[in-house]
Amino acid sequence: MTNTTTHIDNLSLNLQNLGVFLLLFFILSAVVFTLWYYRTTVPPVSGLLRRFLIVLRSLALIILLIGLAEPIVNITKTVQKESGCSVLLDTSSSMERPDDPTRKRNALEALKTIRSQLKAHAIYRAFDNDVRNLQTDTVSFDGSGTNIMNALEQTHKNDDISSVILISDGRWNLGHDPGVSNLSQDIPVYCVAVGSETSVNDVILSRISAASVGYDGSEIPVEIHVSSTATQNEALKVDILEGETTVASSMISLSQLTSARTKINLLLKGPGEHVYKALVHPVNNEPVMNNSRSFTVQVMKSAFRILVIAQAPSPDLAFLRRVIESDDSFEGVFVVGDTMGKPLVDTLPGELSQFDAYIVIDGASSVITPQNSVEIVRYVSEGAGLWLLGSTPPDKGSTALKQALPVVFSSNREKPSGELYMELSDLGRRHFITAGTLHEDSGIDWSDLPPVHSISQIDRITESGQILAQAVASPDKKIFPALVAGKYGSGKTVVLPVTGIWRWHLMMEGAGKRGFYSVFISGLLRWLTSGSESSPLTVNAESLNYLSGQEIVFEGRLFDNIYSPVSGAEISLVIDENPAFKLILEEHDPAVYTGVLNSAAPGDHTFRATAYLNGNHFAESTGKFSVEEFSLEMLDSSPNHSILNSISERTGGLSVTPAGVDSILNRIQPVYVTERHKKDHYIALNPLMPLISLLLLVFEWGIRKHRGMI
Repeated sequence: MTNTTTHIDNLSLNLQNLGVFLLLFFILSAVVFTLWYYRTTVPPVSGLLRRFLIVLRSLALIILLIGLAEPIVNITKTVQKESGCSVLLDTSSSMERPDDPTRKRNALEALKTIRSQLKAHAIYRAFDNDVRNLQTDTVSFDGSGTNIMNALEQTHKNDDISSVILISDGRWNLGHDPGVSNLSQDIPVYCVAVGSETSVNDVILSRISAASVGYDGSEIPVEIHVSSTATQNEALKVDILEGETTVASSMISLSQLTSARTKINLLLKGPGEHVYKALVHPVNNEPVMNNSRSFTVQVMKSAFRILVIAQAPSPDLAFLRRVIESDDSFEGVFVVGDTMGKPLVDTLPGELSQFDAYIVIDGASSVITPQNSVEIVRYVSEGAGLWLLGSTPPDKGSTALKQALPVVFSSNREKPSGELYMELSDLGRRHFITAGTLHEDSGIDWSDLPPVHSISQIDRITESGQILAQAVASPDKKIFPALVAGKYGSGKTVVLPVTGIWRWHLMMEGAGKRGFYSVFISGLLRWLTSGSESSPLTVNAESLNYLSGQEIVFEGRLFDNIYSPVSGAEISLVIDENPAFKLILEEHDPAVYTGVLNSAAPGDHTFRATAYLNGNHFAESTGKFSVEEFSLEMLDSSPNHSILNSISERTGGLSVTPAGVDSILNRIQPVYVTERHKKDHYIALNPLMPLISLLLLVFEWGIRKHRGMI
């Protein structure tokens, strides 16, 4: 709404190249020449057509001459702008409370009075989570959050105003604190404070802080924040429930306080996703819709058991054993045959289902029975991992294992001639297993690794297989798949059909890349034992459960397979596979990327994050979060008139109750700003002038040609 009036003070014409009299002389000469030229025509035409041709040519020449004179039109005008008032109405759901019915009624009555006085001299906006135009007096108070600072900032930014009237209960729960944030001193804010400050006493579970991931058998601290609209004189019981079962409890006292917090240690039991509910028990007849909050914890296994089965003692087995035994996350059980092909133990462990991953070295035909092979494959299909390392002799004991692998081995037993050097594929440069080996602290070019001794040739890759590395034979440059990852049922499989990788530890240590071997082995084992496909990118919502209207904060971390950070990436996030709901995560700390979604509709939501590094696809990650029907507005709906008083005092305005609206209107007067503008318009530079002249001449020429006058 800004009324603007414009008055032209001066209008003049100046010619840069010709004087007025000289221009008139040339125009007159052009007209006379045209009349002389068309005094007679061959062949003769009617008088009407002859006069029409004279007009066409004369106009073309006149426009051309005016353009050559380069006329400038000077316009001086006075513009008077009226800067009125912006009226902001709080339409959040706290404005319509059953226990305080006067809040909504007083707000609408104040709006009606302001409309009747200011009429078109004001801009009317509604605000809650966001800001929008307020078209009529029919208003829905259903916003799930209140962002007062956003409403004021958007008004100052987009509207040409001299004052603001804010109708609100002062309760805010989104954005910056309007009581302390910087506000423009040039635009006074007049506040109409609605709502009774003697609301019903209410105990509120306002916030829960708990880790979203934990380990089975460990405890995580759960910090619970409780507030009240009035001081409580007794201790309140706080429970954490899983389903209908109370799993932890504490007491909290609000005596002499209106807010307090307690910390409860929650024991995690059983891997998987656990949904908990924190509950603060009400006192007397208080409202109960805001005394509980849900939160989710993903419980991970704390240790992984790995069964290593080897055909015979070997350097590869020895160095692999060192890595496993040096990592507290892994518990290794080793079953090894002797050099004569006889097992050093009678049998494998009786319960093969107790292991999270199986490593088979050099086929292990002397140790694995056909029945063992069938059992292992069954457990892999149910989620365990399988790694086949070294040579793979075609024997009966490993037949079932081979069916679970992502490769089909060749019957060709001939060994490639020359040395075998490793190199990563494009996929290998971003896969979880191998990405960490490229980190600057331990990274090398895989082609610089010491050559491997031998390789079992692969005939083809199955549908689930992914080639992460290849072996290049020297000198004929023949290429062999050397590291293949795949899936079998719910489990994951890896084939590394080479021997001699122990040299990667000794020889790379001498080259200053001491951690390469352990980084590679640890990354591979973590990938095998993880419950799902792992990615170098992890993106999580700050919480798995949000209130309606609450800002949803995402944090992403990009890392390699030993959790070393990766910076400089671009990460985009799409909600519910809908491109319209796309969020870009920005790197605020090294390798930590964050973004904020203003709000989401109640219900369950999924998201997919994609990371690009140096313009190339690097990794993807998926996740989920839930939004409850219970909104931010239900947490604490008590009026906060002190916030409105603070806003008015700091901007030079006035804060009143609905009965004092007239005192605000008496202070608001339209502000008129007068501006004088002077502008020169160069007519000759307008491309229409030569175009019109050319079209007139072309039209004249067309008529002459049609009549045979050319």
